[in-house]
Amino acid sequence: MNSAIMTNRLTLGIGLAILLAISAASIAMNVKTRTDSASVDHKRGVLSRIADLHLLVRRAESTSRGFALTGDNTLCQGLS
Repeated sequence: MNSAIMTNRLTLGIGLAILLAISAASIAMNVKTRTDSASVDHKRGVLSRIADLHLLVRRAESTSRGFALTGDNTLCQGLS
């Protein structure tokens, strides 16, 4: 009977250790997911700002070409 009790305790201990390992892995993956999500949000913000800047540069280039062709000063008012 004593052997059965020891086997049950050993099985319970191993089960608890496995459960704790799974919980620790789950928490670690949750933290990594949050970190990765923050990194992706930052990168998307940077790419959005770059796209906005690219649009402004193209608009400035187009306006400068228009001014070079026509000499019309009213085209330059949109750049300031």
